[in-house]
Amino acid sequence: MSLLKVLGWIFVPYIMIFVKWKQIGKVAKGFGTAWALFALLIVISNAFGNSEEPNKEIAPSSPSASTVTDKSKENSEQPSATSGASATSSESPASMDLSDMSALEPDKKLMAITDVFDVIGKTEKEVIEWAGQPEDIQESKFRLMGSDTKVPAKTLIYSEFGDYEYFLLDGKVQRYTYTVNPENGWRFEEKSLHDFMYTMGLKDAKLIEKNDKVAVYRHKKLFDIRVFSDGENISYLYIIADEKYN
Repeated sequence: MSLLKVLGWIFVPYIMIFVKWKQIGKVAKGFGTAWALFALLIVISNAFGNSEEPNKEIAPSSPSASTVTDKSKENSEQPSATSGASATSSESPASMDLSDMSALEPDKKLMAITDVFDVIGKTEKEVIEWAGQPEDIQESKFRLMGSDTKVPAKTLIYSEFGDYEYFLLDGKVQRYTYTVNPENGWRFEEKSLHDFMYTMGLKDAKLIEKNDKVAVYRHKKLFDIRVFSDGENISYLYIIADEKYN
């Protein structure tokens, strides 16, 4: 509102009322007073309204909050190729212990066929609760190493995804045999052996010896681990949990 309009709205009604006050009647005085108050209220409201909404500069348009959130989420789900490359190159193959399964490819994601520790050291009841009823159960006697003592033994056999044999002694699984399905085609080579062991839950096992027939591993929780070859491919995995049952 311009200055002249403000002056007009405020002062003209008041000037006219006071100049003609004695000449106008009661009704005119009432209308004049009401008009003056009305004009004053309009001026006050406009003055406060303008003070609360100062001129604003138009800022460049920016994406909505939802767009920013979506982009941020998308970026977080896609790791930077540069950071991945630097992480890979930070540790050279020369500095790795190549016999350590976890050192070869620590970020490699492989689907576990099974975890041997879900079975080893477990009772028959625990194995059945975990794996279901076996296709076959074989009972036998086992002579303990260095003695003539024979103890009851039992083998639980599962063959849905290859042949698994869980050999129980003293009521718990102490030997573990997995015969590989030939269709899987695990080559008897160090790289393929590494992947095979990883899928069996043995990524921390260390390769200590390998020839054309067998690869021998060590694990801090197991006495002996051996992977046998059929000439070209992995034939079967054999584990002894405790030296007592060697």
